[in-house]
Amino acid sequence: EVYRDSQWYQAFSTGGGDGREYIRIAFHAARLADPDALLFINDYSTENPAKLAKVLEIVDYIEASGEVTVDGIGHQFHLQRSSRAEDVDAALKTVADRGKLNRVTELDISIYSDPGSCFASGTGCQADYGMDFSAIPQSVVSEHAELYRALFAVFKQHDTLQLVTTWGVHDAHTWLNSWPVTRTNRPLLFDRDRNPKLAFWAVVDPTFEIP
Repeated sequence: EVYRDSQWYQAFSTGGGDGREYIRIAFHAARLADPDALLFINDYSTENPAKLAKVLEIVDYIEASGEVTVDGIGHQFHLQRSSRAEDVDAALKTVADRGKLNRVTELDISIYSDPGSCFASGTGCQADYGMDFSAIPQSVVSEHAELYRALFAVFKQHDTLQLVTTWGVHDAHTWLNSWPVTRTNRPLLFDRDRNPKLAFWAVVDPTFEIP
């Protein structure tokens, strides 16, 4: 499915109408309100090629009338420690090849590596490492930092990428402490006491040696 069966979609589908039309109208109205504004469509899991293809299908629909152009794609990259920087690279390239701008509007990396069932039903999730940071295996902390470094190396290669926003500042305030299950997560660049983590130094200093 490309479109959610939302109340907006249902309303515009009434009487045989096109449920997709509300999205095109929203973008057209935004363009009329501010002709100089950059218009982005923002979605999650765009590192998944199938999901990104659906987002671009929506872009094609919006632009088909010729009334409005979508300037770019906003990527909500909520990744896991086992995620691949190559997938993010491919997503940014796909968007750039369409002549669109890229923005990473949400970025965090869970220290856990969970199966799909964890996100679908809260089952099979990796056990909580707990509040004691020293209880987290060094390999986990290092892999987390390595992925952050790899991602920012990718980001620097894309001229169409305008900005990167982390989805939070420090680990005490992250949505991943309560989703997909309640447990202590550490997905950001600063720890719960607002101290820079290995991941921070891995990003800002290319010469920093990750243990």
